Amino acid sequence: MFIVAFLRLGGLLSFVLSLISLAFLSVAPALAQDTKSAQEGDVKIPLTKWTKVCPSKDPKKDGEPQGLSSCLVVQELRDPRNGGLISSVAVHLTEKENKFLVITVPPGALLEAGITLRVDEKEEAKSKFLVCYPTACVSRLELKKEMIDKFKKGNSMDLVMIGSDEKVTGFRMPLAGFTKAFTNKKGQSVESYQEMQRNFIEEIRKEAAEKIKKNKEGTKK
Repeated sequence: MFIVAFLRLGGLLSFVLSLISLAFLSVAPALAQDTKSAQEGDVKIPLTKWTKVCPSKDPKKDGEPQGLSSCLVVQELRDPRNGGLISSVAVHLTEKENKFLVITVPPGALLEAGITLRVDEKEEAKSKFLVCYPTACVSRLELKKEMIDKFKKGNSMDLVMIGSDEKVTGFRMPLAGFTKAFTNKKGQSVESYQEMQRNFIEEIRKEAAEKIKKNKEGTKK
């Protein structure tokens, strides 16, 4: 149902969703409240590396969106307990000059407030939400060359939203590796990227299970 609904918004959003929907689980409020602070503290928030993903242009290839002559440069922030998606950013690269930033954050956002984008703590832009579902809210922002250059030179990108309870939530995405992915001429296939996601999520869940086991053993002592 989620994917079908997104198809109404065009190939771009359905493409983004097809990539990030893997293990799109709910996130505990305590964790989603401010991943920026968590990353600066003792909590390790799993991040995928910046990766360029391009759909197949072969109309006979199954499982990949067709008729979309573009690529995405993606990074995901995931829950350290179960691998569920917390937030993601995807720079949409087309064969034309137009480029867009597609942002996904947990549900519960104050819609009229939108999302504030910051690069190295400096506010750069505001973006309105396109749609919200029980598992995510999605926003899209047109990117100018100047903004892309700031991503290339910057250290971090902060996505700031206001919840329906009026609490401010920040999601920090490191920009290390962005330039390499952005300038990559080939990019990964959708299939290989999703396989990478599955392996990454499996590692997260394995580490979480080991921590739980150690904690239980420590309690017994």
